[in-house]
Amino acid sequence: MERVYSRLDLLEEEMSAFEDNGFVDRFLSALLKSRKVSLTLSLPSPSIIRAKVLCEDVSIIGNLEKAFTISDLISLLYDQFLLEVRNGEGLDQLYNRVMVRTTSLPIVRTATGIYQEVDKRRIGFVPIKLDRNEALRGEVLLDDMTGLYPDHGLRLEQLLELITYDFLNEIPKKTNRLIVKHILQKIEFI
Repeated sequence: MERVYSRLDLLEEEMSAFEDNGFVDRFLSALLKSRKVSLTLSLPSPSIIRAKVLCEDVSIIGNLEKAFTISDLISLLYDQFLLEVRNGEGLDQLYNRVMVRTTSLPIVRTATGIYQEVDKRRIGFVPIKLDRNEALRGEVLLDDMTGLYPDHGLRLEQLLELITYDFLNEIPKKTNRLIVKHILQKIEFI
């Protein structure tokens, strides 16, 4: 049985394209695929509010023409995560990094490192858009991890939730100005 690593199931879609179609069909399919894909993440409502405020600060301080959104923030965090993976973070390190902590809300790590339960009624949903190839890269990464840790059960949505929550949870420990400055520097290279 093939594992599914996100609601999108891009890995299966890609593999099916090679199995079922000839060159012309694969070429047309590649042309018609959207460059962006949509996912919905679940995050604690206070984290969503913190993210909105941070994004507004980035837009205002950076004097951006287009508003910086939560989706932009999550995409930026995921890009940074993928960069770390590409620069040599091994699957063992990655597994330990994401699996050492609880991988599903409503149990989350607080800024002090203590695990606490989040009120399930205070979970909100955040629609995001990601570059299709980056989402596929995440599914491939999770598939590679399955080779070493077959019971990990992690999905792309959960990975994005963890990355986002951990980042937002670090904000109270740092100066907002420094965080905004760091984000603006990353945006310049996009």
